[in-house]
Amino acid sequence: DSVDDAPHVTENDAREIHPTPEHMHSTLPVESVALSGSLTLYKHTHIAPLDSSRPLTQVVSQSDLVPGVYEGGFKLWECALDLVKFLNKDTSASSSSSSSSPSYSMFGKRVLELGCGHALPGIYALLKGAACAHLADYNEEVINDLTIPNVVRNCGHESLSRTRFFSGDWAHLDRLLGTQTYDFIFTSDTLYSTSNYPKLFRLISNHLAPGGVALIAAKTYYFGVGGGTRQFEDTVQALGGGAYL
Repeated sequence: DSVDDAPHVTENDAREIHPTPEHMHSTLPVESVALSGSLTLYKHTHIAPLDSSRPLTQVVSQSDLVPGVYEGGFKLWECALDLVKFLNKDTSASSSSSSSSPSYSMFGKRVLELGCGHALPGIYALLKGAACAHLADYNEEVINDLTIPNVVRNCGHESLSRTRFFSGDWAHLDRLLGTQTYDFIFTSDTLYSTSNYPKLFRLISNHLAPGGVALIAAKTYYFGVGGGTRQFEDTVQALGGGAYL
């Protein structure tokens, strides 16, 4: 369906969103998400349509994704689940062997999740003892309706002291974060728009701490919209970031 007549959302400027009492008592239904082993996380389920007075209502009702307007945060994308499974498998393997392979323990680490949506990877990091998790999505509605309630549901109210929430375009977020650096930067299913690759690369390179790791869960190619892991690798190389690969 066409979304040409949908209102353009002008929430590109990055801003921090602070939890309120309303976030603590979401009325949206909750679903369990069974992952690897005995790990189960929980997510709130968005019910369409949104309040008709809200600018994303028509967009969300017609499409899972409209680049630059609505970046798909209300949907739980496959690669976010894959990333949590990968982290959980790695943690389990590390605790049961003396393997020399990289360990991705979250304990005491600073974590940034970009394009977080439901934020299950960031929530996993909090549950595994991350010192902080900063969660960012393009659309403010996603942070308010899903991300903050999901953190509260999975990690409890006390986890909010270790969590910050941001909305907005990556270029603006880059500036808003200032000199903050992170031990881990996560992003999942965000490589569908090649025009955003330079912004994503700059954001990661500017805010990844020395010795830090960026974990990008994505498809080799996104049919219908373009982009994918190979094209992102080419962009990173072209921008002088070969050392990051």
